[in-house]
Amino acid sequence: MPKAFTEQERIMIRAKLHEKGRELIAKFGIRKTSVENITKATGISKGAFYLFYNLKEELFLEILEDLDTEIREELWKGLSAKDANPRKQFKQAFHSVLSVMDKTPELARFSGEDYQYLIHKLPPELS
Repeated sequence: MPKAFTEQERIMIRAKLHEKGRELIAKFGIRKTSVENITKATGISKGAFYLFYNLKEELFLEILEDLDTEIREELWKGLSAKDANPRKQFKQAFHSVLSVMDKTPELARFSGEDYQYLIHKLPPELS
């Protein structure tokens, strides 16, 4: 049975799961990244992983939600710029979003098939 973690340890482990999960998605993609890959990279046991997530896809969903938030923040940052020219403002916002996407290799590997895979694997209340 995995050991109990303090609240501080849980926060640190969850952050590391997200960090390593993003790296592994960028390297292998969602379907080819295993719980074993994640736990080895994070330095926790498989049993400990399941204290945080029921399925690896739940971690991936959280990572994608984080990426979505980052992209939306960049978009709104560009759209809220104090520029009198709306066309220029939109162009800047679009450029900001593309810049974030260029710096996010895990999105480059994400396809419609990956989306379908997640929808199929996740419980209905999460998909």
